[in-house]
Amino acid sequence: MRSRARSGRIGVDPASGSLTARGGTTTEEIEIDGDTATVTVVNTLTARADVKDFMGMSLDEGQTMTLTLRGRYTVDDDRIREIHIKLL
Repeated sequence: MRSRARSGRIGVDPASGSLTARGGTTTEEIEIDGDTATVTVVNTLTARADVKDFMGMSLDEGQTMTLTLRGRYTVDDDRIREIHIKLL
């Protein structure tokens, strides 16, 4: 399964060294087992300004980083009870 989410924005003050970016997410895989769903996504972020430190990386304006993430969601009574996210 592959789906493309609409582009999103992450906005934080670049002077503080926090990420200011535009990005999009592509769902690579969804597996459901009982009350647990495991979702693998590729998240692409493009810096709209220079960023001193985001997850140990510095990014120049216009530079792109791609993160592959796997989230495990556990549902109880139609509500998400737990979320575990791992960088792949």
